[in-house]
Amino acid sequence: MSLDVQGFKDFIQNFEKLSQTIDVEIEKFFYEIALKALARTKKRTPVLTGDLRKQWVLSNIQRNGNNLTVILSNPLDYASYVEFGHRVDKHYVPGEWKGKRFVYNPNSNKGVVMGTKTAWIEGKFMATISLKEIQESIPKEWDKRFKQLLGGAI
Repeated sequence: MSLDVQGFKDFIQNFEKLSQTIDVEIEKFFYEIALKALARTKKRTPVLTGDLRKQWVLSNIQRNGNNLTVILSNPLDYASYVEFGHRVDKHYVPGEWKGKRFVYNPNSNKGVVMGTKTAWIEGKFMATISLKEIQESIPKEWDKRFKQLLGGAI
């Protein structure tokens, strides 16, 4: 009786190749997920001038042991106010009315109190919502990707 072990040897070699490339594949997958979060966040970002939407960025992937980190951020000062909401205070602005138009003048002894009837402006949570959606999709997407990787090893 003879036993053909070549198929078994091929199987082991394929798994060895997979084990060598799995870290790279995990990082690729992780960055693809981060890019999807970036795209969804940009899509949800309200647009007045377009600056806020254009400024969303991803950091490079940082590895610390088995942990991978990538940071989604926006360097604009007001990005956190739009994301999480903010209080609106009434404030005094020096200046004068010229016809129907108010003209700002920091040296004026006249002025107006400006503000809004709304004391709180709700946040848009464009990054928060996008990250939550992406996080929920990760297990299913990774399962699909891992099966594709295994397909080459089996």
